[in-house]
Amino acid sequence: ALIASFVPQPTKVNYTEFKDLDNVINKACYAYTWGYDFIFNTTNVFTAKDRRKAPWLYFGSWNRVPHLQSQLTNYDWMMYADLDHVIRDLSRPLESFLNEFRVYNQTPSIFVPTDLTAGTFFASYAVLIKNSTFSHRVLENWMEFGRGLCINGNFPIKKMRVNGLPKYIWEHSDQPGLWYGLMKTYEETYNTTNMKPICSPRTGYIDSTGGYGPEAIQYFRDINFISGHHGDQLTRMNGQPMIRSTNTTVEAMHVWGGLGMQMVTRRRANLGNRKHAFAYHEKFIIDYDFKIEVEKCKKVHGCYARFDEHQQLEIGCNGREFTVVQ
Repeated sequence: ALIASFVPQPTKVNYTEFKDLDNVINKACYAYTWGYDFIFNTTNVFTAKDRRKAPWLYFGSWNRVPHLQSQLTNYDWMMYADLDHVIRDLSRPLESFLNEFRVYNQTPSIFVPTDLTAGTFFASYAVLIKNSTFSHRVLENWMEFGRGLCINGNFPIKKMRVNGLPKYIWEHSDQPGLWYGLMKTYEETYNTTNMKPICSPRTGYIDSTGGYGPEAIQYFRDINFISGHHGDQLTRMNGQPMIRSTNTTVEAMHVWGGLGMQMVTRRRANLGNRKHAFAYHEKFIIDYDFKIEVEKCKKVHGCYARFDEHQQLEIGCNGREFTVVQ
């Protein structure tokens, strides 16, 4: 199954006004092509009490975790995808990734894309996740991070808006929480003793020099984590429960790239090669080939994403209606 979320920040327009309906049609078309269920969730799971205790939960990206938790038990595998994660190769099913893992006798529970061209950074804009004990525990630990690990929270709230809401800063996003969720779950499973204490007694915040990134990189180095998702890289793995794509260049230039090419960071791959990627994560660049494919999905498969007269979102293809939770 495929699941996507859109929960706007309170400083942004409400979801009925968002302009990315083509991105929704892209996902619906992919799901229809391969016979997957598609769930689009717009609900804000967190209460006012939750957000008072953990103000970063105002940022809609954190809702992906409970959205996944609410659906994972219904499927063997699910792929979560951000709204700005665009599937470029509609001809490649998710099973193609799983089949390659099987060929090399790997049985991971989680497959994630890379974020940067170097280091061991896992990105959360797309997550292919198995209905397994390990995966459910990752989601629980991911959400534990989201609710705040230390006495004062995770990281200081450095900037506030005039309306009293926190200003978005990357380290308050869900991505460091994914790193923590993977690390803690791996540690609970294998007891490597490589995970260091999290909170600083002096500050009451996470003890990190950079949004928990350096600590995550060091942990995965210490456990001899093998990066990569193809061929020889898989032969060197010893049944590790999570797999991370190779790097941004491979994502862009090879048909056997991973879940997506990261194109929102400064370290971008060659834009001319993105047409080879299975998918990419990009907020601003207009891809005219993508627009052409969306029109094909509308005309050939009858795919649509639209608001009815009551401003309720409808998604479907050729008479098949997909689930919208709103």
